[in-house]
Amino acid sequence: MIDIFLVMYSDLRTTNNSFIEEKSSKIKHFTLNKKLNRDIVFIGSSRTIFHISTKIFKDYDLDIYNFGVSGNFLVDYPTYVKRAIEQKPKNIVISIPINTLYNDITEVKNPFLEDIFFYKHISNKQLFYNSLYYWLKNRHIFLSYSSAIVVKFKLFYDSFEPENKKKVVIHEISKVKSKAEQYDCKVFRRQKINKNKIILKCINGDGILLGSNINKKSEYKENLKNINKKTFKILKELVKIISENKIHPIIVFEPIAHNHYLYESRHVKEWMQNIHYIDLTNFRIEDFFWADNGHLNIEGRKIYSDYLAKYLKNKLR
Repeated sequence: MIDIFLVMYSDLRTTNNSFIEEKSSKIKHFTLNKKLNRDIVFIGSSRTIFHISTKIFKDYDLDIYNFGVSGNFLVDYPTYVKRAIEQKPKNIVISIPINTLYNDITEVKNPFLEDIFFYKHISNKQLFYNSLYYWLKNRHIFLSYSSAIVVKFKLFYDSFEPENKKKVVIHEISKVKSKAEQYDCKVFRRQKINKNKIILKCINGDGILLGSNINKKSEYKENLKNINKKTFKILKELVKIISENKIHPIIVFEPIAHNHYLYESRHVKEWMQNIHYIDLTNFRIEDFFWADNGHLNIEGRKIYSDYLAKYLKNKLR
């Protein structure tokens, strides 16, 4: 019975003007808003849905779709790439943090058939069997939604956390409320997480974070030494598939608040030969413009989108 309820819930909540932020719902929203030959389709995680402003790109005469989904990462992107290719955009931008290149990918928890076939195609047996296992397991619909359900309960629980336990720099939402009222998209859902963070979802596929609650800068540094060959093969094959469909692929390494990664940019350049990439890891955005240590708020989103839109407008044909 719970399976039937979840299927009905997802179907009812997903229209051309609304979606649930999980894989199948966002794909359905993308399909219902089908448009051939967009300038750009952005593929990424929560740092894409909350960092990319469709309106700002439109101001630069760039027609885009924001295919960002929280909790999804490079391992989930084969399905998004395939669905994006079906609408024949001129460019597909894949956003990842720089450390993704150095980390091993061991499992796919929410695979679609496209993901399974992709990992079989690149002969990654570990990910193929793992994705097949989770695909069969997730035929039980409740398990497919379990991650999203856990996240919602965690957000609800965190809203009651005593403020004296949070060792963070806090900027009240009220301080940015006047500017936050000037949304650049039509909001269909508003969710208050706590007094320092509000999530907005927009009918065009965008997301917005209000507030600022960022940890103080740490002296901790992580040395990234060797690019992971298996992980890089996934990225390289996605780039190849996009190119073979006469679409221009672009990789963006996302900004990191208080960047603590140490890596050789020369080394990255050697591996990324013949791949159009933009390294914005060290793109400086002040603390006040971050909703938390991983995501920009509404003002930071504007700064980032404006910079990236201007850059792509100048670089793309």
